[in-house]
Amino acid sequence: MKTPGTSQAQVTAQWIGGLSGHGSVKGDDFSTGISLPTDFGGRNEGATPEDLLLSALASCYLITFGIILEKNNVSYSDLRITAMLETSTAFPPKVQTVYLNPMITTDADEAMIRGFAERAEAVCLISQAVAGNVIKKVSVKVLPEESETHAPLLATDWLFGEKPNMNIL
Repeated sequence: MKTPGTSQAQVTAQWIGGLSGHGSVKGDDFSTGISLPTDFGGRNEGATPEDLLLSALASCYLITFGIILEKNNVSYSDLRITAMLETSTAFPPKVQTVYLNPMITTDADEAMIRGFAERAEAVCLISQAVAGNVIKKVSVKVLPEESETHAPLLATDWLFGEKPNMNIL
């Protein structure tokens, strides 16, 4: 039963085997295969727990950023994100750092956009859930509207080329 003033999400997961096992996870509107990454002795077939965590963080952040922009009447023609997660492989394994690299094409003031980007990280509920356990680094790229950069963003475009310039802990 749902408690008033709350939202609920529910998934069902199934697993067969050990390290090299496989399984699935299903929600109301999605279903995907799951396995461990090869770095941990898994098959890397389907989504890994790291993929799912990173997807949750990136999508929550991007949705929150879009809501903040809308509420502040900021127009933009493109808003996307590239994200990366680093995990230690020593026992016990631990997610160490998440890099969130949003890119926005807008003519709005860059300082204002960077402030909204910080706010999005602070109020994203998935980001709040991992706060204190994972280092999060956000590096915003703001492009003017006349920019021709609307091609798909690759992780290598600037995730690995430049050091994130905004640390959000």
